[in-house]
Amino acid sequence: MAHKPGEEVPRDGSVHCVLHPDVIANVTKGETFPAPTHFGDNEACEWEFA
Repeated sequence: MAHKPGEEVPRDGSVHCVLHPDVIANVTKGETFPAPTHFGDNEACEWEFA
């Protein structure tokens, strides 16, 4: 299941960008998924747990 930036993180872990699997972020439960910084704002970003 993919998550969009700004959504609440359901659990601790590492996530990767669905379109750019080499882009990885560590997330913490209760915080929000990070905004995309690896490409232009006009592209959709979705995070998926590794």
